Amino acid sequence: MAIAKEGEKTMKLRKQSLFSLALLALLIIGIFGLINPAGSILTASQVKFTPKHYDMQNGADLAVQIQLTDENNVTLVDEIDNTTVRLEGSVPPTTTWIEYNQAGKPSRFHAVFGASAVTGVIWHIIQHMDITRPNPWVPIPLRLYVYGKLIDGTTLWEGSAILSLYNWAGGSPSPPP
Repeated sequence: MAIAKEGEKTMKLRKQSLFSLALLALLIIGIFGLINPAGSILTASQVKFTPKHYDMQNGADLAVQIQLTDENNVTLVDEIDNTTVRLEGSVPPTTTWIEYNQAGKPSRFHAVFGASAVTGVIWHIIQHMDITRPNPWVPIPLRLYVYGKLIDGTTLWEGSAILSLYNWAGGSPSPPP
């Protein structure tokens, strides 16, 4: 009788373990599905910052031009969901628009990021990466990333470009505004 009860207990534990593992697998798959259900990330074919040289003492709004195409070289800038666009994953643009070419087709996506938010995120990167300025007359190159989703809600895109930082005394940066 005792052996039968122990066998039932062992069988019950095995069923619970299998159920728990199956539930864990579904949870993990679900989380990855929420992050990027389509499983694709497009890379912007071109990202340009204006200005190219960023004054750290007198920061200005940062304008970004993005060219985005799919694997068949079809322009997708009119499919960018402007509510998902972020600089360095956290700074939303203050304004966005789409530029059209002479044939009336979309060619570039534009986003403008506010000066104080841009300066703040740059100081955060400088502090996090422990960047010091070796020569006060030489600009520091810093790669910044822009991310977003297409309006289908599943396809992610990303792009990056180098921004040159100048007018920074080096050492420990002052706290962001």
